[in-house]
Amino acid sequence: PEVRPVGGEGARGDATEVGQSARAYAPQLQRCYVDEGLTRNPRLAGLVRLALEVEGGRVVAARVVDRSWAGAGVAETESCLLRAVRGWRLGGSTARVTLPFSFTSGAIR
Repeated sequence: PEVRPVGGEGARGDATEVGQSARAYAPQLQRCYVDEGLTRNPRLAGLVRLALEVEGGRVVAARVVDRSWAGAGVAETESCLLRAVRGWRLGGSTARVTLPFSFTSGAIR
């Protein structure tokens, strides 16, 4: 499965640069989904919105603000997602953004 951001809702600051930079990290999120989620629950699928605070291009805070999935593998997947995004470098911008990511075992949107 492929994972990619599907928008930049709730953005403040230079959200365009942050959103574009985040796309480069989609393989990290895909790995979390496959390794942590699908191994525990082959039917795990849904939308997860991550709120990021970015200062000088570094993610200084991240949290899950909304989700549409439930069940086995969710906690482990979300924990992995948050660990991954906290290590991101997103250009040189300072911004607060909410990025939705859609995860499905078929087509990702």
